Amino acid sequence: MYIPRAFEIQDKEQIFEFLKKNSFGMLVSNHDQLTVSHLPFLIDQKNMKCYGHMAKANQQWKELNGQEVLIVFQGPHAYISPQWYNEEKTVPTWNYMSVHIYGDFIIQNQDEHVIEQLESMVNTYESAFETHWKADFSSDYNQNLVRHIVGFEILIKDIQCKFKLGQNHPIKRRKNTIMGLRGTNQHESSQIADAMEKTLKK
Repeated sequence: MYIPRAFEIQDKEQIFEFLKKNSFGMLVSNHDQLTVSHLPFLIDQKNMKCYGHMAKANQQWKELNGQEVLIVFQGPHAYISPQWYNEEKTVPTWNYMSVHIYGDFIIQNQDEHVIEQLESMVNTYESAFETHWKADFSSDYNQNLVRHIVGFEILIKDIQCKFKLGQNHPIKRRKNTIMGLRGTNQHESSQIADAMEKTLKK
């Protein structure tokens, strides 16, 4: 990923906080052709791993064991109109937040590993709700479902993080952009405005 210095994020805590909030990613691999699967992930910062699963009918996982893969995590993004700058000689752009993770794909296909991962994933995402749904993985119905998926982990080798939030522009122009974003509801503009405001405080 091309990352100008102004947009590069190296703070690990900031990166993993972003990943927890934007953990639905694109798993990219290459054999005879580029292949992409859109999947939810669990991010394990302590052990530097990503966990996930996919349908066994998905051909991507086959012959992938031990291979390097890329996961793309996309956060909020928004179109930036030059009219917000209130200056001449300006052009449109697009602000966005993205993390790329490179790592080795390892199959974890034993039922107990898959069930443990599924329980962790359910508990993680259900924690956002007032009441939590729980699955009985000992039931015949769920046991049958488990047999139709394959679990995996990705051993993280490299993380690249780019938050393109106008950091290369003067403060006044960035503040004008935030005001412009607040006035529109397109392309997750309010979330980008929030993220831009945080950069002003540093």
